[in-house]
Amino acid sequence: MILGVGFLLHILRVLGAGDTKLLCVISLGVSPQYLSLLLYGTVFIGGAFAVAYLLYGYTTDIQKIRARGVPYAVPIAMVGGPLILLTYIS
Repeated sequence: MILGVGFLLHILRVLGAGDTKLLCVISLGVSPQYLSLLLYGTVFIGGAFAVAYLLYGYTTDIQKIRARGVPYAVPIAMVGGPLILLTYIS
């Protein structure tokens, strides 16, 4: 399911293919009971990261920021790593 939605978001140029693959691999290490927390946490942290990145762009060069896009692997790893640890602790 994550791969299918990620592929659709990649086609629409919302999410990169590497970010989709990273989210799929991390979801394999997370218990099903924490999977919704992984997705919602990634969206929340990713949104905060995107706003911070946008503010950084307004203080420097916004055209470079828009051309590069937001590196979404950072929020995925920030949420996924602790949830994998939580899965193996519990």
